[in-house]
Parts: sequence; structure tokens; C-alpha cells
Amino acid sequence: MLTSTRRLRTAVSIYGADADKGDRKRPERELRRVTRRLRAVRDLDVLLKALKTATTEGGGTWLIVPPTSGCHPPIVRRPRSATSG
Repeated sequence: MLTSTRRLRTAVSIYGADADKGDRKRPERELRRVTRRLRAVRDLDVLLKALKTATTEGGGTWLIVPPTSGCHPPIVRRPRSATSG
């Protein structure tokens, strides 16, 4: 769906060029909003897959580092062990 919204935004910008800017403003804004939400869902899906892989393949303890801004998902990584450099 994320690809579809990107393609739709491109089509609106190409074929909507002849339309009044005021007529395009709301649909373009809504498409940007939908795209942002779909990106957030995709990021969470990737995070869940990483967590599942970590627990089934790697075992051990993993850290979930909170994002520094609202637009990025948390970072999942294995902490360094005391013996590794």
C-alpha cells in the first residue's frame, strides 16, 4: 500500500497540474497523511520481525533503544557482552 500511495501522489502531481491548486491541496495533504501512517505501520512491522528473529535465532538479552524523534522506530540490538571488545 505504501508504494500505491506514492504512485498515486505522483499521478496527482502529473495529471493534476492543470487543476487549480486549491482543488489539489486537500487530496495531496490526505495522501501525505496516509503515507506517513503507512510508514509507521511498516516500521513497526519491521521491528516486530526483528524481535521475532532475535528471540528465535539469537536468544539472549536484547535492548530496545527508544527513538530520538517521533519519526523513527525503536532500535533493537544485542548488547555487547562484558567479554567482547
